[in-house]
Amino acid sequence: MATTVLLLGLKGVVVDEARAHLDLPDLEILSGTGIDDVRDAGPRAGLAG
Repeated sequence: MATTVLLLGLKGVVVDEARAHLDLPDLEILSGTGIDDVRDAGPRAGLAG
Protein backbone atom coordinates (compact mmCIF):
# COMPACT_ATOMS: atom_id res chain seq x y z
CA MET A 1 0.00 0.00 0.00
CA ALA A 2 1.36 3.40 -0.98
CA THR A 3 1.87 6.23 1.46
CA THR A 4 0.15 9.45 0.39
CA VAL A 5 1.86 12.78 1.00
CA LEU A 6 0.45 16.25 0.38
CA LEU A 7 3.24 18.62 -0.63
CA LEU A 8 2.34 22.32 -0.54
CA GLY A 9 4.32 25.41 -1.37
CA LEU A 10 3.98 29.01 -2.46
CA LYS A 11 5.48 28.54 -5.93
CA GLY A 12 4.73 25.72 -8.31
CA VAL A 13 8.30 25.48 -9.53
CA VAL A 14 9.55 24.86 -5.98
CA VAL A 15 6.88 22.23 -5.35
CA ASP A 16 7.72 20.49 -8.64
CA GLU A 17 11.43 20.45 -7.79
CA ALA A 18 10.77 18.97 -4.34
CA ARG A 19 8.41 16.43 -5.85
CA ALA A 20 11.10 15.31 -8.31
CA HIS A 21 13.47 14.62 -5.41
CA LEU A 22 10.83 12.62 -3.53
CA ASP A 23 9.94 10.29 -6.39
CA LEU A 24 10.07 6.97 -4.52
CA PRO A 25 8.26 3.67 -5.00
CA ASP A 26 5.17 3.25 -2.83
CA LEU A 27 4.85 7.03 -2.39
CA GLU A 28 1.93 8.90 -3.89
CA ILE A 29 2.63 12.63 -3.91
CA LEU A 30 -0.22 15.10 -4.19
CA SER A 31 1.00 18.63 -4.65
CA GLY A 32 -0.36 22.12 -4.78
CA THR A 33 0.08 25.79 -4.13
CA GLY A 34 -3.24 26.87 -2.65
CA ILE A 35 -6.37 26.01 -0.73
CA ASP A 36 -8.16 24.70 -3.82
CA ASP A 37 -5.41 22.13 -4.31
CA VAL A 38 -5.85 21.01 -0.70
CA ARG A 39 -9.61 20.66 -1.19
CA ASP A 40 -9.07 18.63 -4.37
CA ALA A 41 -6.46 16.38 -2.74
CA GLY A 42 -8.74 15.26 0.10
CA PRO A 43 -11.05 13.03 -1.96
CA ARG A 44 -8.14 11.76 -4.09
CA ALA A 45 -6.38 10.67 -0.90
CA GLY A 46 -9.52 9.00 0.44
CA LEU A 47 -10.25 11.67 3.05
CA ALA A 48 -13.78 12.73 3.78
CA GLY A 49 -14.47 16.42 3.15
